Amino acid sequence: MTNLMPYRFNRHSDFVPSMMDDFFRPFFAPARSPESFRVDVKDEGSGYLLEAELPGMKKENVRISVENDVLTIETKTDEKKEERKDNYLMNERRTGCFRRSFTLNGIDETGITAAYEDGILKITLPKAAEEEKTGHEITIQ
Repeated sequence: MTNLMPYRFNRHSDFVPSMMDDFFRPFFAPARSPESFRVDVKDEGSGYLLEAELPGMKKENVRISVENDVLTIETKTDEKKEERKDNYLMNERRTGCFRRSFTLNGIDETGITAAYEDGILKITLPKAAEEEKTGHEITIQ
């Protein structure tokens, strides 16, 4: 499971949390960005199953790409914010472009498959075959 980790530009921030980050975060701000979507990753032995929640998203507006050992899931909504004439007390729905990326170390990129049904994107990520390490003798010069 350590092979499939969320891709981050500054990897040191994952391992050395800064106390100042929590100090300067606004009091009511959510812990995760509201501009992203939730993802679950399950180890199924021969591979991983990545499930992303994309409720209300059309299949045509979801793009999955692999480049430089990074899997990127990108969504785009076509809705435009219009002047609301109703008496909304709260409006949490977001529109625009949302993106999540994951490193693919130890994944067979040619065998990746995806399916989308009922607002859940399921991506099957087969593990790459481990290369057998063969011993050899080293001659002394």
